[in-house]
Amino acid sequence: MLNWILAALFSVTVMYALLKVTLYFAKKKTPSYKINKKDHNNYFIGFSDVEVPDIRQNEILMNNVMVKYNTKNGFAVSSKINDDKLKELLMNQYHLTPKQVQVTQGNLFI
Repeated sequence: MLNWILAALFSVTVMYALLKVTLYFAKKKTPSYKINKKDHNNYFIGFSDVEVPDIRQNEILMNNVMVKYNTKNGFAVSSKINDDKLKELLMNQYHLTPKQVQVTQGNLFI
């Protein structure tokens, strides 16, 4: 009985270690951009209950963000401004309420 318990614990430990190693090497995250020696953070911009605007056409926004790709309800971007200021900028540019636009910081996995 003791041998069976030790074997089970050893198997679980080995599987856990293999999973950690696999996840470590399998995960590739998009690095923050460094432009003009200023770090850019990654954000997801989401719109709800409103048509998704084409932020690429807005010069003021494009001076503050770099669009990486479109998402189902918005964009994945990098920006040198923080998430609160980015949300405020979007609300001002498109006359949105706080419930209509969400900005969340996160790692973009490729």
